[in-house]
Amino acid sequence: MLVSAGRNIFRRLISFISPRPWLVFLVLGLVAFSWFPANGFIWGDDASFGINQQVYLADYFHLVSGKIALSTPDASKFPFLLPFGLLLLALQKIGLVLSVAAVQKCLLYTIIVGAGLSTYYLFRQCFPEKAKAGAVVSGLLYSTNVYAVVALSALSWILFFFAFFPLILGLFINRLHSTKPIIMSAVTITLAWSLLLTPSYVTPPFMLITWGVLFIYLAIFLIIGTKSRQRRYRALLLTGLTGVFWLVVNLFWLLPQLLFVGGELSRRAVSDITTEALLKFNSTRPLEYFKLLGPDFLGDKVGGQPYHLWFSTYAATATSIIGVSVFATVCWLMLRRRLTPNIIFFFVLLLVFGQLTLGDYSPMKSINNYFYSLPAIGEVFRSIWQRFMPLTLLSVGVLFGYVVSLIPSSTLPKYAKTGGVLVIVIIYLFTYSSPFWKDQVFPARNDVIPSRKVKVPDSYTQLAAWLNEQPDHFFVLPLPIINTSLASLRWQSGSDGYWGTYPLMLMTDKRFITGQSSDSSGKPFTSLNMEQLKRSNVRYVLLHKDINWPLTQLSDVYFSASEASVTSLDKELRKGYKLVKEFGDISVYEVPGWQQNYLQITGAESDSVTFREVAPGRLSGEFIATEQPLSITLNEPVSENYRLFIRPGNCADSFGNSNCFYNPTSISSSLRLRSLNSSVEGKQESAWLISQPSLKPGEQYSFMITFYPQILTAISQIISFGFLFVLMVIWWIGYNRRSRYASTNT
Repeated sequence: MLVSAGRNIFRRLISFISPRPWLVFLVLGLVAFSWFPANGFIWGDDASFGINQQVYLADYFHLVSGKIALSTPDASKFPFLLPFGLLLLALQKIGLVLSVAAVQKCLLYTIIVGAGLSTYYLFRQCFPEKAKAGAVVSGLLYSTNVYAVVALSALSWILFFFAFFPLILGLFINRLHSTKPIIMSAVTITLAWSLLLTPSYVTPPFMLITWGVLFIYLAIFLIIGTKSRQRRYRALLLTGLTGVFWLVVNLFWLLPQLLFVGGELSRRAVSDITTEALLKFNSTRPLEYFKLLGPDFLGDKVGGQPYHLWFSTYAATATSIIGVSVFATVCWLMLRRRLTPNIIFFFVLLLVFGQLTLGDYSPMKSINNYFYSLPAIGEVFRSIWQRFMPLTLLSVGVLFGYVVSLIPSSTLPKYAKTGGVLVIVIIYLFTYSSPFWKDQVFPARNDVIPSRKVKVPDSYTQLAAWLNEQPDHFFVLPLPIINTSLASLRWQSGSDGYWGTYPLMLMTDKRFITGQSSDSSGKPFTSLNMEQLKRSNVRYVLLHKDINWPLTQLSDVYFSASEASVTSLDKELRKGYKLVKEFGDISVYEVPGWQQNYLQITGAESDSVTFREVAPGRLSGEFIATEQPLSITLNEPVSENYRLFIRPGNCADSFGNSNCFYNPTSISSSLRLRSLNSSVEGKQESAWLISQPSLKPGEQYSFMITFYPQILTAISQIISFGFLFVLMVIWWIGYNRRSRYASTNT
């Protein structure tokens, strides 16, 4: 009786799922909710989301970061704005604050489900005549694999490329083969592409990969996909129009990237390792590649413990057999089946991106060596497994799903067909995907390597709130000096350890001095020179006594720091600085005699000048001229894009009135102005020297410093988001017309 009841339940379940197999992915994504700690959230390696919405808005809408002192223009962050920056801006306007844990849960659920459904959709567009079981298997293999585990555990923005690129590719293929209006098709592709993939272009190579794959499909379509000249012309027109629309919508991040391409390339350069060594480090050995695994560094150990706890699962014999079997099956398909244009396309992807993923271990490694020796290529594509492995997994997944889709059309009995597909799915889920169910994606740690499941201590929340309450503009110096922007801290909720972005940078809108930009940003402050702190507008020094010292021995997090050095710093600070607050293991010291000194005046009666930020990239102030040449120093790196305007008279009551500064008659044309390179104890600054007799000593003058690329960036944002709105209106009108037309015909 129990067997009969079980059989009936099984039949009903199959009959419910069979016509709608995409439900599998909606259920699959629920596993993400089991990864979260109670009353906490997950913190990735160097990324987090939603801790403080205001902080994100203040940072990501500006070219020059408001978070890190002495920083260079950061153009790579702008892709975040679409859609998340705009979403946060809208939420701010209505006063809604998001829960970090809620955002992350929804985000991870969306990524897992999105990756599965996107691949399912792609398969259905390429092989609509094949059984849906193949599409399900393709989605499962693509959404739950070793690459997915790595990407999820880092909480990187490349997750959006991983999850939704198959959808954009499927949409492009669909519109290329359809007869729908070209403009509406281009609008649809552009909107879906821009809203779903743009965050991943924080790592710009994924933009190049996106276009590269679309062009490969276009080429195959034009050569062997159709013999119709009209369809070829339509395909070229659709691709070109999509490119134009996409270019305008994405101008808000493309323009800053072009303006600062040199700085972006140098930011990604790795100075202490050769291109050849970096290539080999990121290359995947052939056997690991056929196992669908990855490069050797995934098996690295830290303090004698595997950095990735799931690595042993993927390196196990059973998992390896599955990976090799999948590849063998795909090769059988190439040898035994008639190759359609779509099958050829995925084999081309497999060969091209497989060759790149193998890197130094490829049979054609001379091609790779030449490719990576090209200017800038080595920096941009240095993480080759991260860049290219998703395309290998997508190709293998779709081709393997094609083989599985042949099972339902075989001459086997129906129960054998259903059972065969189920066995394949079950074996895959309980072997290759097992780290998802074992909670190994975000594991809890109990020794050197900290957990990524954290709860920010109350002391940090209280300190962030206190800093936000302090008036004026000032910098904060955390001690020990942070090497980049990552910190190693001792938090109980992180299993006595935390490693990630310095938390306060994401919790308060104050500016912090770290080594993010270059060594010169943080190193000069290791001497704790009081005059230098004043000159650099440092008001508070935070002494951290909650450093996770065992982890610092394994990672270069701080400049020459130790427990003994913290004790010495504490003694030194107590002698000359004022202890104003203590928050848990953090002591807050104030620099004595601090005065707001964002801009410096040399040769004037005062050593400081008042200022006001009137717009992104514009600072204004006033000074009294003397007989000495006037030098204005800005605590930002030297840039040719800064311009200084000086106007006689007092504009103190009209800051923000552009006519006050941009009226041509009010700008002294006799000013001889040149940009200087000044270096103060290794710290680069921007300076302007005004040496001319027309400034009358004793008279007051107003000035404005304008950062033009910031303004160009703001203009590009207006154009991009305005055009995005226009495309959304066009799409909505077209959608409603189709709906009315369909209902009328019905």
